[in-house]
Amino acid sequence: MVLCVALSLATVALAAANTAADIYGARCAECHGVDGNGNTATGKTKCASTCHTADGKPAGKAMPRFNAPEILRMSDAQLIAVIRDGKEKMPAFGSKLSAADTEALAKYVRVLQKK
Repeated sequence: MVLCVALSLATVALAAANTAADIYGARCAECHGVDGNGNTATGKTKCASTCHTADGKPAGKAMPRFNAPEILRMSDAQLIAVIRDGKEKMPAFGSKLSAADTEALAKYVRVLQKK
């Protein structure tokens, strides 16, 4: 019985991780890159002169990397707010994602930051 519960919990956690990765791939990777480095053609186009780091400094010609110091310093709540409400050229996903999916996506960004 305990083994069944443990396997069920592991399966749920894996499904959540896959869902977050799928959401990221469908909604985020085009601009932020599959690895979160922000160095994509779309990211460069959208950020040509308007993107700024979390510190308010110009980000240059690419999306800010997820492992940039100013993004690493963001709290989970701040990261969730950016996903939900958008920022600069990044669209808001609050009406497109559930709160649970938004939170899972923020956790997935944290995974990408460690790579």
